[in-house]
Formats: sequence, structure tokens, C-alpha cells
Amino acid sequence: MWRYPGNLSRGSGFAAIALWSTTFAFARSLAEQVGPINAATAVYLSGLLLGVKVSLPALLRRDD
Repeated sequence: MWRYPGNLSRGSGFAAIALWSTTFAFARSLAEQVGPINAATAVYLSGLLLGVKVSLPALLRRDD
């Protein structure tokens, strides 16, 4: 049976808080350099890629 590991949830929560808290400063400095639309795209795309990289291996792992 497949189980979602609790430690991954805790680590993902801490990572989400860290990303959320740094997003504003990163987005602001990036917006000054490349513009607001490109900056928003880069910030959220990097968050998506990091989330997939962290979560996907645990989701694909099966404990049979």
C-alpha cells in the first residue's frame, strides 16, 4: 500500500514558508531588472520547478 511520508510533508511546509517569505524581495529586485510580467513568470516558474523536484520523487515512490 502507498503511504505519503510525514517527514516530507513537514519539510515541504518549511520550504513553502521559506519560499513565500523570500518571494517578495526576489520579485521586486527582478522586476526592476526585467519588468513586472517577466519577473512574475520567472518567480512562479522557479517555485513550480522546485516544488516538482522536491515532491515528484516521493509521489512516484511506492512502498509495496
